[in-house]
Amino acid sequence: MKRTLIALVLLLLLGALGIWNLRQVDALTNGLCGCIELSIRCMEEGDSAAAKAAVDSALTLWERQERYTHIFLRHSEVDSAADTLYELQEAVYAGDAAQALSAGNPALYHLRSLQSMEHPAWGSVF
Repeated sequence: MKRTLIALVLLLLLGALGIWNLRQVDALTNGLCGCIELSIRCMEEGDSAAAKAAVDSALTLWERQERYTHIFLRHSEVDSAADTLYELQEAVYAGDAAQALSAGNPALYHLRSLQSMEHPAWGSVF
């Protein structure tokens, strides 16, 4: 009876940690995507100062979450996401809206893919 109870508690703890992880990934990727979309929109409107502030906010958010991302996410995905964010920053600081759009879309795609990879699907469970 005691072993069953311990196993049940551990199972519930794992489930709770899984839900926490999904919320963390969603909050991080949604925040990053919002900053990236804002940066792209500002570049298209010609407001480079606001675009720089938005991309800098995205990088600050990403860097603040380094402990989490390096523990819970695949290292190759973390490296790829960081690369796309820095490419977007480079494009925004260059001041070219077309280049920012071409750098921003892969960053958005990569972050959304990262988010969807972390969510369980029937095919990945069974």
